[in-house]
Amino acid sequence: MKLIFRLNILAIGLPILLGLVGTIFNIFLFYALLSTMLTGLIQVVLGIYLLFIQPKDKHVKIYLASVIVFFLFWIVVGNSHLDMGNFILAFVAIPALLAIYLTIIISKKMDLRAPQSKVEQPHSTKHIEIGDKNQEPQNNSSKYK
Repeated sequence: MKLIFRLNILAIGLPILLGLVGTIFNIFLFYALLSTMLTGLIQVVLGIYLLFIQPKDKHVKIYLASVIVFFLFWIVVGNSHLDMGNFILAFVAIPALLAIYLTIIISKKMDLRAPQSKVEQPHSTKHIEIGDKNQEPQNNSSKYK
């Protein structure tokens, strides 16, 4: 699961890093845009892999169903006579939301599989009264009388 997490972070971080470098060297903005396709590919492959290793996980199923719906939406809008400019926000926002959703799924799986270093048990608290330091200790010698 650590490898999946690291691949996902790499896939998300690459376009961000290239975009930041692109603020200095403009050609890297082009590479950042291209790397978003690689990010999508890596995330879809990771989602399919997660479905194979945990076929009953409803969040992975929701993610993959959303990816399929997105691509069907893209095909329908692309092949229609609708103006693509009306849907440009959807074509930018939906992949970003899908990337965030898969990252949350993977992060939660990492948290569930992380070994616990200390078993948390309810602490019993004992009320201990500490007397005044100047107070004389009580002599309980009455039982010897």
